[in-house]
Amino acid sequence: MKDSERRVSLMQCLDQLQERCLQLGWKSIAHQLDTILEDASVNSISYADFLGSLLSYEESSKKESSWNRRVKKAGFSYVKTLSEFDFNAQPTVDERRIRDLLARSFYRDGTNLLFLGPPGVGNYRKK
Repeated sequence: MKDSERRVSLMQCLDQLQERCLQLGWKSIAHQLDTILEDASVNSISYADFLGSLLSYEESSKKESSWNRRVKKAGFSYVKTLSEFDFNAQPTVDERRIRDLLARSFYRDGTNLLFLGPPGVGNYRKK
């Protein structure tokens, strides 16, 4: 088989794989499949590791999409994560205590964590 025929065959195979991924709802894998396959080939990844990385990639993409949809639906004016919080600007907030609370599994257990503060400290935002 000539190189040009081989490339055409590989492209057809890639197109079929992408179509199957889309049929299964694996949009992220479908859009990045050529890059993922190239990476696996270059790094000689085992089949099990390759499959694991594919599934992890799709799972993380779905989680991110889900998060973005929920944030948009909630109508937040902006999103600020803990990594962006300036603990130096609020010396009364114990960073170690906050990180300890977040490291616990209260959110996985479905329990609530409520932060209280006096008026005027930024716990309410108008749109």
